[in-house]
Amino acid sequence: MKVLAIILIVLMAFFLGLHLAFPAAVLGISITAGLWYAIVGSIFLFCALILLLFVVTGLGLLFLTLFAIGWFVIALILFPFLLPILLPLLLLIFFISLFRRQQARKNKLQLTDESESSS
Repeated sequence: MKVLAIILIVLMAFFLGLHLAFPAAVLGISITAGLWYAIVGSIFLFCALILLLFVVTGLGLLFLTLFAIGWFVIALILFPFLLPILLPLLLLIFFISLFRRQQARKNKLQLTDESESSS
């Protein structure tokens, strides 16, 4: 009878511990899933910004670049291990915006030269 009582006490302690540990495990899983969503979202956002840099010109280009810098700083603070992934993407955004700015200036100069020569 004592053995059965000890087994029941151990089983009840086990189930009570499981009942108390399960919410903590679910909380850990949900936090981890939220972090992965933020990480994947950061990488997707930078890739989408790179594609948008080919479409947007003028002030939109400036706003997208400033948004990318802000997001990079926030992501770097929250997820420092993303630096090797996000830094090349940020540098790519800078080079694309620099190239687009030079291309826009060149096109503007060509347009002004053509308008002066035709008049």
